[in-house]
Amino acid sequence: MSTTDTRFAFGANWQEFVHGGVNDTRTGAAVTALRRQLGVDRLDGLSVLDVGCGSGLSSLAAYRLGAHRVVGFDYDPLSVAASTAVRDRTGVPAERWTIVHGSILDAHFLQTLPPPPTSSTRGASCITPVPCGRRSTTVCVS
Repeated sequence: MSTTDTRFAFGANWQEFVHGGVNDTRTGAAVTALRRQLGVDRLDGLSVLDVGCGSGLSSLAAYRLGAHRVVGFDYDPLSVAASTAVRDRTGVPAERWTIVHGSILDAHFLQTLPPPPTSSTRGASCITPVPCGRRSTTVCVS
């Protein structure tokens, strides 16, 4: 059995959630959870990497907290589509929130991710898990 055979495809669930469950209440809860988990009030000028972006709710929360750049990725193409739908519906510019298909287990893919800004004076901070919706996500901030 290959690795892909053992993965659960969350994307179909996220498609339903995005089209019926992403609203101001849930987005506000995601913003509050991310703020609490990171121990900050704002993410102004920082870059965020949302590993396993799923519905895109954590990425949206990071953007709403002022992140300059958000990059989300997921192995499941339907999750990528769900995140893209959230970005497009909320009017976030694609140049501020990039969403791509890829695996955290793929070293070549990881090398293609944009590096954090060189002007950052803060080290990277990774939070696992950040509760968001019905699952959690890994969020790295630099």
